[in-house]
Amino acid sequence: MIFYDMDGVLFDTKEAVREAYKAVGLDADDAKGRTWREWLIPKHGERVACQLHRDKNDHYIELIEHGAVEALQPFWDMVHHIDAARTGMTNIGIATSASKEATRTLLQRFLTADQINVLRCVVFEADYVQKKHTLLANTPFAHGGGDLTGRYVYVDDNEQAGCGIVAEVNVRLGYPAWEFLRFDPLKSDFLVEEI
Repeated sequence: MIFYDMDGVLFDTKEAVREAYKAVGLDADDAKGRTWREWLIPKHGERVACQLHRDKNDHYIELIEHGAVEALQPFWDMVHHIDAARTGMTNIGIATSASKEATRTLLQRFLTADQINVLRCVVFEADYVQKKHTLLANTPFAHGGGDLTGRYVYVDDNEQAGCGIVAEVNVRLGYPAWEFLRFDPLKSDFLVEEI
């Protein structure tokens, strides 16, 4: 089982997100690693936040459709694992804080419908807690504390969050089922070898 964060791991979205937020008068640094509901609603109230989010997404989706976002190396590794998943050898999932619209647009731009259907699950607008619950929900319980078959890997570019999520999931499970791999674009070959 391999779960990927999306922004900064599968896709280089930083500049496109920054530009989309700027287009509606917002600073993308406020959003880093958080869902729009976590920071935009407390700052602007629900009605204004929802409109700002819709307007930002309109700009962002247009940028994606015009090629402003590139796939990173883990995306191509994921495509390779999708082929293995078709034979039942690997399960693949995505857990991202990105919105449903942005997630759908990126996946449809870079994957075929058949490839998308192979994904075990795609969880969008996922905060830290939801990512933990996603990993827990996708872990078969070991009987009697025995070893699980296969590897359970969570890949994120945020080392603090990724380590925290995996550590808390393993504590909750009572055994070290999940491992964390940090994606560093400068060391992408290391990630390829690890997965």
